[in-house]
Formats: sequence, structure tokens, C-alpha cells
Amino acid sequence: MALYEYLCAACGTRTDKRMPMSDVLQQIPCPKCGKQARKTMGSWSVVGGTQAGVEDGPAPWDSDGGGDDFGGRGLVAASTWADTATPTERAVTATNPNRGNGLQMRDRFSPGAEVVVRYITRLGSTVGMTWPFRVVRDDDDLLALWLPRGSLGRLWRNSPGQARELVEGEWRRDTLRLMYPGKPYSVWLFWEGEPRRFTTYYVNFEEPFRRTPVGFDTNDHTLDMVVAPDLTWTWKDRDEFEALGVSGHFSMEFSETVEAASREVLELIESGAAPFDGSWVGWAPPSDWTVPVLHPRWQEEPPTPWSRREWAYPLPYR
Repeated sequence: MALYEYLCAACGTRTDKRMPMSDVLQQIPCPKCGKQARKTMGSWSVVGGTQAGVEDGPAPWDSDGGGDDFGGRGLVAASTWADTATPTERAVTATNPNRGNGLQMRDRFSPGAEVVVRYITRLGSTVGMTWPFRVVRDDDDLLALWLPRGSLGRLWRNSPGQARELVEGEWRRDTLRLMYPGKPYSVWLFWEGEPRRFTTYYVNFEEPFRRTPVGFDTNDHTLDMVVAPDLTWTWKDRDEFEALGVSGHFSMEFSETVEAASREVLELIESGAAPFDGSWVGWAPPSDWTVPVLHPRWQEEPPTPWSRREWAYPLPYR
């Protein structure tokens, strides 16, 4: 559980209360006047769940670059996150079954296909951080992608006094990324060392993915969860996420839907349900799979922005 701050609109009293994530958006009685107090954005602290040895630091690439960019009401159902498929997205190409050809949208990629996952900037909807993957599974319920250690992608480099730029970066741990159609998060499994050893589940809250001829587009929502093999967990970048809500870069309604998604994930963790049931821990790539490379059109292929970006990220659109 975490310690959250609540504010009473009637008398202005602020109070801290330790709450499970499943109840965090509920109002609580004000200790002073007895009226209902709501959770504020921007105040919390982890009370439990951290375990030594679980990394809560740099992302698994070799650079100082970041992943995202700023370039309805109340809680919404999970289906609200999803973009409605366009006619282009429904098109099927029969050419080159193992790789997007950059010319026409496809409905499914074959196992072993090389694809790219691109992070589309919030301000400007341009192609940002991008990594190559191999497809493990692509069906109605799950998109599973393999990103081995040593893969070369593009990520942001921030230099003092200069505009940030996309530079080559190297992925530094074996990663299986599980993405769920219409869901605002993915779950990554990390393996490290020789012999290969499973170390971490990493929950990345993000835009629901959109298909492109060369792979998939998304963008990061800042908040993450780091989950150990024994399912103890901790937050990552929670302060930064809540600050984006306070500043107006994230709308309040959108921030609450991310909170709702995190409650959904926490229920899976606490119950040991898939994918936190160990069913993917023993997975290994086929021995003949080589390290994937970026598609030659990774940057030129037109991006597919999230249809709800103006609702979610209001500040850049004012």
C-alpha cells in the first residue's frame, strides 16, 4: 500500500491515509468536518512492496535519453482506450510475410517477423524512440515481442544547452514485451546473466498500441511498476507522473484512468494471474533467431498518433 494525501473541499483540511490501490480513488471522511475528501494529485509514498535487488533506476538501454515527449469524464472502460480501426488498418498484404514492407498495413505479423515499436511524441506526433523486435505471437488477445540484449535502436539524447536528438543506443538485457490490444500498459520480462536468469516483471503504462506497416506505435505514460519474481513490487517514476497531472500536461480524467489501469494490474499481481503466474518465465527464443534490426523505413513511415491524445495531453493543444 501507499500513503496518499486527501483534500476536503468543504474546509480545506488535508490528511494522509494509507490505502490499497483498489480503493485509492474513493472519497474518505474529513477528520475535521466529516465531509468527503478526495485524493489529491502529487502526494504519495511507498509503504511496502520493495525488495532489494529489484532495479528501479535507469531504463535497459545504454544512454541518458528518455522515452516520451511533449512535443469523457471520470473513469472510463478499458475499451475507451482503444482506437477504432481505420480501413487502412484492416487492409491485409500478402507480400513479404515476415516483414512489413512500408507500403501497406497488415493485420498480423508472422512469428519471427522483424518489426519496430516507435514512441510517437505528444507534441508534434513525430517518431521518437524506436526499437527493433521479433514477433513471438500476434493474435486477438496478445502481442508478444522479443528484444534481445545487444539490439540497436534509437533513443533521445539530452545535452545541456542543445536540442535533444535521436541517437543510436544499445539494449542491455533480454526482454519479452507482452502487449494487450486496447490496454494502456504492457508487461516486460527481463532475463540477465549467463546462464540466463529471469529477474523482473516490468509494467509500463502507455498508449494502446496502433499497427503500422512496419510494426507498432505507442508512447509512454511515465508511470511504471517493478515486480520481483516473488511478486513483491514497487513504483517507478510515480512522482513524475503525478507532477504531469498537477502541471496540466496530463488531464485529471486521463490521470485517473491510468490509476484505474494500475489497479487492474495490481489485482493481477496480487492474485498471481497471467502474466505474473510464471507461464512465460521459462520461454526462450528459437536458437536460429538473430538480433533484429531497425526497418529501413522506421522513421519515414508516417506515424499513427493516438486518437485520444488531445483528451489525455491537453496542455500542448491549448
